[in-house]
Amino acid sequence: LRAPMSTASSGAVVAEATVLNLLPPSKVATGICFLDHMVDQLTSHAMLGVTLRCGLVGESAPRFFAPLEDYARELGGQRPHDRDIAVACGTALGLALRAVVKEVEGAAGSAARGMAVFCAPLDEAFAEAKLTLHPPAASCGRCLVSLAPYGAHASRGGDGAGRRWIGRFRTELTPVFWSALAGGLGGDLSLRR
Repeated sequence: LRAPMSTASSGAVVAEATVLNLLPPSKVATGICFLDHMVDQLTSHAMLGVTLRCGLVGESAPRFFAPLEDYARELGGQRPHDRDIAVACGTALGLALRAVVKEVEGAAGSAARGMAVFCAPLDEAFAEAKLTLHPPAASCGRCLVSLAPYGAHASRGGDGAGRRWIGRFRTELTPVFWSALAGGLGGDLSLRR
């Protein structure tokens, strides 16, 4: 099954995503190397083939990043588009996943219901993801993230000593990306470390 290209934008950033159901490998180029790695981990463990590319909107056409290209290298280390990249990439990937879910449901002749739970040892931690594909309207697009000491609440015991960066990736963008993905997918997502 192949979903059509899904597109999302945020600020000066545009992202495009396609999901090939059960056909890895992925081709990911977000402009933030650790985000590329994070999406690649998702797609390899879920056995999805994802094409996700992101670029800055120029005067004519967007300039898309190459895989493992850090967009900010040319900017002297300033990272003005990080949040927009997380939002645009998360939303585009969520929309592409929604298209795959609809295609699978159409082929099966019924809607996928219930909750999927995925657990895996990823890099430095054991992670658990719970996804409800068709949640009640009140929780549609919701994402609950509990990944301390990473993310916006990067603090151990409230002392602010948590990890704020992984390489050139601001950990506060982890819940931003996953929330955008949940919004695009229209599911209810819970991530726990």
